[in-house]
Amino acid sequence: MIDVLFGAFLLSVVLLGIHSYYGLHIIERGIIFTDLGIGQMAALGAATAIWCFDGQHVYLVSLLFSLAGALLIALSTKRAKHQEAFIGLLYAFGMSAAVLVLSRAPRGGEELQHLIAADILFVPLSAVLKTAGLYLAIGALLWLTMGRLRGLWKELVFFGSFSLTVTSSVNLAGVLVVFAILVSPAFIMSATRYSFKVKLLGAWGLGTALNLIAITASYFFDLPTGYTVVALYALSGMVFALARGPGANERPPVQARPAATLARLAQLEQIEEAEAWPSGGGIEQPVQGEGAGRGEPGQGGDDRVRRKDAAPAQDLEAAGFEQLEVLGDRPIARVALWLGGANQPSSEEERQA
Repeated sequence: MIDVLFGAFLLSVVLLGIHSYYGLHIIERGIIFTDLGIGQMAALGAATAIWCFDGQHVYLVSLLFSLAGALLIALSTKRAKHQEAFIGLLYAFGMSAAVLVLSRAPRGGEELQHLIAADILFVPLSAVLKTAGLYLAIGALLWLTMGRLRGLWKELVFFGSFSLTVTSSVNLAGVLVVFAILVSPAFIMSATRYSFKVKLLGAWGLGTALNLIAITASYFFDLPTGYTVVALYALSGMVFALARGPGANERPPVQARPAATLARLAQLEQIEEAEAWPSGGGIEQPVQGEGAGRGEPGQGGDDRVRRKDAAPAQDLEAAGFEQLEVLGDRPIARVALWLGGANQPSSEEERQA
């Protein structure tokens, strides 16, 4: 039993090690289905090799198809308005085309099942070790280059190495297993406010525990290992999302400033227009005294200027502005209006409310 479980567990840990890194970056970029699209294109390449070359050159053809998928996704970042919709269509094309191709091949149904979610209990240990060496090389490449590259070259290295990784992973474990391992731990850890390194370590620890549970359960209950891994990963991510609730670790959205408050803030604009402070009227004369120019509160400095008929401090605090101070020689009134302008009511109903 230990020999059978060890190989599958080692493979799942190897997959987790590299895919957690990519998963955190992909979730941060907001292109979560990238792995699914590229993985399905790799599966289409494997299906094409099975049909056209009788199972020969599977890895090479899969890599070419996955690189083509990565190139299409990279182009969609510049050309497509809704990138997630484009990636979804790419996945649908790859899946349907793989089914069409394998329908013409002997044992096409079995090959399709393997490409979707393989039974990783029976992956040879030599293949696991070979894949681990490849992923170590890819990890070293990313560590040496991603912090130094910019622009197009950075994107090419990221998506190129990702395509190479996904191609190897899909041939061993299947599209759904790779997608679940990539997304679920990264999705859970990305909701925290830790640094990237801590999130990566957390994803590794969480994924290792899920792998151990899924592989052990599939062995004792005689379940398909690949689908057991996918189900447990997906269930964990969904339970976390529902238990956490919307925006649990996020700052609340800034509410629209009331029009009356903005109008009161507009009164403070008159301070900026005054070249000299009058001795009477609506604006208080700044008192020059001890502490002047140093901005010390209560020392008579000219760091705080307020119009008598302007909004009280509590109204401004309620509107989201914590202080009314002069920034250098520029009153805060203009800065406050600039901050609030983006949050003014956009519709007639909101303005009336």
